[in-house]
Amino acid sequence: MRLLFTSFSFAFTLIVGALAFAATAIEFPGVMRELLGAAQTLSGYLSTLGLSDRYLVWIDILLSGDKVVLLGFVLATRIVFSILGGVFSPLFEGSAPRASFVEGGHGGTSPFHRWGMPR
Repeated sequence: MRLLFTSFSFAFTLIVGALAFAATAIEFPGVMRELLGAAQTLSGYLSTLGLSDRYLVWIDILLSGDKVVLLGFVLATRIVFSILGGVFSPLFEGSAPRASFVEGGHGGTSPFHRWGMPR
């Protein structure tokens, strides 16, 4: 169940990040052009480092300006959702405390019980 939730969360943040990218391009085209221009300089900067053509072709393919800006929007979306999840998750956890990774699942004494986690 956790894998399903994580996959849904990842797909949802990709969609919201892409929508934020598109909304910025539509509503604020000047800002988007500046972001794309700044991202284009990254590829040019990396080409001045003296890398061989073997690596430069992958930099040109993978680090084009629009891909870097889209990745930035998706990362910003994931960070915002992580912060919101951290703030609001205690409200939805219920009254049952979470089991610690230190506590043994078999009811026995944990080998980590002397690490400051009183039982």
